[in-house]
Amino acid sequence: MTGKDTVKYPPSILKALHEIMGEVGYVQKKDRNDFHKYNYAGEGALLDVLRPAMVKAGLLLIPSTRDQSEIDQYGNTSVVVEYTLAHKDGDVWPEKIVAMGMGNDKHKTGGVGDKGLYKALTGANKYLLFKLFQIETGDDPEKTESDPPPPVVEPPWGGPLTKTDFNKALKELNGDLWACTDGDQLTGLLMSAKLLLEQMQRDRPGLWDGSTHPEKRAFKDIIAERTVELSGEQSQEHAPTLSLVYPDGEVVRFQDDKMFFVSLEAAVKTSPEIAFIAENAKTLDGIASKSDAGAAKVKTVRDMASAAA
Repeated sequence: MTGKDTVKYPPSILKALHEIMGEVGYVQKKDRNDFHKYNYAGEGALLDVLRPAMVKAGLLLIPSTRDQSEIDQYGNTSVVVEYTLAHKDGDVWPEKIVAMGMGNDKHKTGGVGDKGLYKALTGANKYLLFKLFQIETGDDPEKTESDPPPPVVEPPWGGPLTKTDFNKALKELNGDLWACTDGDQLTGLLMSAKLLLEQMQRDRPGLWDGSTHPEKRAFKDIIAERTVELSGEQSQEHAPTLSLVYPDGEVVRFQDDKMFFVSLEAAVKTSPEIAFIAENAKTLDGIASKSDAGAAKVKTVRDMASAAA
């Protein structure tokens, strides 16, 4: 390559890049993905600290969509964005900067929305800016690579299942949860898994609520999601309330982010819906047929529900 062919990079742009990299070295992860349980640095947080520095340095970044894919069967669409880097005084970077992004807007009902393209553009823009200016991200702006990760604290193992048997049973339960095709199957599965769920909350509460394993989905959230899906509800702003009556008359209730085991009478006092009685009619009949005490308990509960109605 001769001297005439050598690409010359504008000093004004090089100087601006250097100034911005010196001024903006970190963006905190302020956004949260509640579905997958992780924090991330969103485009808004990035632009909040980067844009003022770019304006101050006189640097311009002009995007132009070069290519866009068709939406595939999974709802994915991808884009290729070409950027022109320039300085306010008129200098232009001799080479185009190219970024790629992918977005998805497929709904649980199977339909595809129109936000996939915008998600793809946002992703392309965000990661180009991170890489161009070599910006770091993290949860703590004063955390260094030498800081050890906080220890995961779990309570002493109580049983009755051993750790090996517990892990095996939990793996099977997780698979069965996703295999359920209707609400009745889910109800039966949760009833049969009562002891395992109780032990999880005692021995591995972090798995249950996600407090010590943020990289994994909380098990209670998986149960709540499947309950919503199989009940036909669409909104996931609040976890559903699900009440199940066990043959001994005890009730397990999933409400918001907690699971409660309460007496039959207490359950009806707090939620005396006729639907609750109707949904558990067979189990209540079974309790009533076992003993006079059981029959009296079921009569009391049904009377309470009727009076409340």
